[in-house]
Amino acid sequence: MTRRLAWIIIGVLVLVGAGAVWAILYARSLEVNFVTGVVLRDDSDVQRQLSLHDVTVSTDDVTTKTDASGVFRLNLKNPLYRGQLVALKFEHPKYRRLDLLEPADNRLYVARMKPRPPEVPEDPDKPPVVLSNVKIRYAVNNLVTQNVGSTSKILTVANKANVPCDGKSPCSPDGKWTATMGWASLDAGDGNELWNPRASCVAGPCAFTRIEYENSSKGGRMFDVSVRNWSDAATYVLEAEVAHTSSAETVRRSYPVTLGPAMSFTMPLEAQGLSIEAEVDGAFTVFPLGPSLRLSWADCSSKSGINQTRLYRCQLKSGYLFRN
Repeated sequence: MTRRLAWIIIGVLVLVGAGAVWAILYARSLEVNFVTGVVLRDDSDVQRQLSLHDVTVSTDDVTTKTDASGVFRLNLKNPLYRGQLVALKFEHPKYRRLDLLEPADNRLYVARMKPRPPEVPEDPDKPPVVLSNVKIRYAVNNLVTQNVGSTSKILTVANKANVPCDGKSPCSPDGKWTATMGWASLDAGDGNELWNPRASCVAGPCAFTRIEYENSSKGGRMFDVSVRNWSDAATYVLEAEVAHTSSAETVRRSYPVTLGPAMSFTMPLEAQGLSIEAEVDGAFTVFPLGPSLRLSWADCSSKSGINQTRLYRCQLKSGYLFRN
């Protein structure tokens, strides 16, 4: 075999191999491994096309449910090729079953389900129950720091004036006279802190004294002072305001957004004692909204939101109406 023929054979093999790899990659690019989309309430008014949670979505071999946003994702056990038909089935107790036959593709599917008629027909002579002036009431715990008083302490530093130091510490700053060191501390007490701590000379030869050291420590609870005195007895006063930090519950109210038969609102994660205030046919009523999110007049759901919040949505049951 000549060298030229060998190179030709090698080139052909490389082309065949590259073609095979390309064919595999191309085939994989045509595969659809999952189907995702959203389920909405079927209504001509876009403001009433609410997303539906807890809808059962299935194909022949995979089943899932929509989340609080109405979103679903079916991870197919057997991948399909683009354009191959996939049968999607949507079921919910309060909506009519929906069957869709759609070509598989990497796109978002939007399914709209029609509500089932109520089991007990509404009495045309009975007006709906009207909910108005709806507010959300909740409580949050805040750390509140308050001034709860003041504290003081007397520090008298005894000494005798005009006694030569002769190099025996402590001495005056110039090393000439014998000095005395005095120490004192203020303590705010457990759970408290000192605000604006200060030490002032109030009696005696203050001009011949000096604060050598003062420091707030232990998170502001302690105030330590050291004074040098190189004359007769001098008196200092240590003073400060005392602050206490405690947890206090604050009740807040917010206004939900109502669109048709749906109400949405966002709460901070630390919200407690969540309840709904409303006028029901003109009578003020409070509805506690516990962990189960049960209301006699609405079906509610929640999901985690952004920035440490939680998003709630409530949809009115038959026979009820929001009025702003």
